[in-house]
Amino acid sequence: AFLIPIINLVGGTSILIYHHLPEQNQINKLNSFAEKVKNLFVRILSFFIRFADVIVVPSEMTKNELITKKQIKSEKIKVIYNPFELNDFQFELDREEFFKSFKMPISEKTKIILNVGSEQSRKNVKTIIASLIGLKNEDYLLVKIGSPISNDNHQEHRKIVDENQLNVKFITEPLSEKDLFTFYKFSDLYVSPSLHEGFGRTVIEAQLYGLPVVASKIDIYKEVLKESAFFVEEPQKPGEWTKAWKVINSDSEMISKLRNSGYDNSKRFLVESLIQEWKTLLEK
Repeated sequence: AFLIPIINLVGGTSILIYHHLPEQNQINKLNSFAEKVKNLFVRILSFFIRFADVIVVPSEMTKNELITKKQIKSEKIKVIYNPFELNDFQFELDREEFFKSFKMPISEKTKIILNVGSEQSRKNVKTIIASLIGLKNEDYLLVKIGSPISNDNHQEHRKIVDENQLNVKFITEPLSEKDLFTFYKFSDLYVSPSLHEGFGRTVIEAQLYGLPVVASKIDIYKEVLKESAFFVEEPQKPGEWTKAWKVINSDSEMISKLRNSGYDNSKRFLVESLIQEWKTLLEK
């Protein structure tokens, strides 16, 4: 971003891809030093946005935020959604064998709840873990995949798991693309309790692999998921996630509907659907 004025100075055309604006009040919610530094760095770089000739953003939400909060002219902003590819991997192991290979013994009846992403405060992971206390009599496993970024949050989450003997497995080391998408393929439900996102890539990945999605009812998810997910109105309340899990788990018709509508929704974001928008932009 800081190179944009130089590009303009030598007569070039600058195209900036900008993911999202940090929440204005987020700094008071950050629990770790690393989060505070990252937030400050992003805010400093945000100063250079206005000098770009074209700003590409992944959502109408981010476009509206740039207009209202950064006073960027609407005509400079182009919305192009994040593109996805459906990888047709061959799955050599069956479900139980795959989870066993990651030291996660499960039964045929175990319901796998998946979440992929960091453990930054805005991801609201603490709430989803706390919600599992209400599922103690259920045969479930929450698989939490992703580098924590905030180690303080990660340790707090592990403490909740240990103190309440919750069935949660953390995978913090990098996974191969094949293993990651195998987790998507073999899970039963995807949850995203985030309080702020610029797009929310993982919910679309989950839908591509046929997973029903339960997500926070925040603006970006209402935009990219539309009516294809089960929304939690009050995402900071653990009991609301417990309730959502129990409602969905007891309704096979709803599960089937979420799988089908989710997959249909995800096709809007396939590479072949979006490549022409990039071609048109770059050819101007």
